[in-house]
Amino acid sequence: MMLDPFISLFLRAGFSLIFVLTAWHKLRDLSGFKNILIGYNIMPLKTLPVLAMVLPLMEIAVAALLILLPYFGVFAAGGLLCLYALIMAFNIARGNTQIDCGCMWGGDISAFPKLSWAHVLRNVAMVSILALALIPISMRALGITDWTNLIFGVGFVFAAVKTSFTLMAVSGRMREFGHA
Repeated sequence: MMLDPFISLFLRAGFSLIFVLTAWHKLRDLSGFKNILIGYNIMPLKTLPVLAMVLPLMEIAVAALLILLPYFGVFAAGGLLCLYALIMAFNIARGNTQIDCGCMWGGDISAFPKLSWAHVLRNVAMVSILALALIPISMRALGITDWTNLIFGVGFVFAAVKTSFTLMAVSGRMREFGHA
């Protein structure tokens, strides 16, 4: 079975955008991101300033790998998403759910009050979708229509992901006030 090269590029470009945006969000407010890491309570406090800088740089590197070295990029992105899912699952299992997941672009803890299994499942779903880019691609050349569709499609992915984050926040707030 061969995958159309557009589908592979679309998947990798969409995930690359997601990683760049999440890295940008973290780099924009390193002290806030460090506070999010403190909430997870999995690393010694003295290592957190370095970790707060390294994680977004890793996300930028993963974003570049997804475009420049597709197979390495898919494995690196999948590994990072799985790591994040495991850390979230670990905190949920030990009852540490009143923390920010660290993935909301510009949200604050009052907007996203609980870490939940939905966060873990979202990451697992993202890894499953990204794994499609590992299917070998055909040798079809990409045309102008493909590149146009790529631009609009990746824009749609951004809007869909941002919308899903917002819906998770609204759902959390509704549960907090007893409406769900």
